[in-house]
Amino acid sequence: MIRSAKPAFWLLLFAFVYAMGHMLWYWQTPLGQNPTLDGQESLILAYQIANGSLAKEPFYRAMLYPALLAILPIHWMLLGILCHLANTLLAMRLSSRVWKNARSALVTGALVGFNPSFSTLLSIPSMQPW
Repeated sequence: MIRSAKPAFWLLLFAFVYAMGHMLWYWQTPLGQNPTLDGQESLILAYQIANGSLAKEPFYRAMLYPALLAILPIHWMLLGILCHLANTLLAMRLSSRVWKNARSALVTGALVGFNPSFSTLLSIPSMQPW
């Protein structure tokens, strides 16, 4: 385990600031304002679940993510950031347990938390990295 929680806290805080900076930029792009394809379908399903207007017919689509969007009263990009931070924390804990070294946990957290491809994925509603 990490001996002191301070470095891990600062790493997660900087990863949050980095992800929020990416989100603030992405919200200004056309895709950030109007999701398309699967992302749009996930948001439509979440809206239908929240309003109780989802059709009673069977269809083949994973419903956990739209159900989470319907239940949680936060914007889907913020849910993506929370999942990204949870993923970073879990990777740090796993690294800490496997290598029994606090430094390896911090390096793993930095690699996961500041990975630009993860930041891009968390800004698309249907591509959450979980």
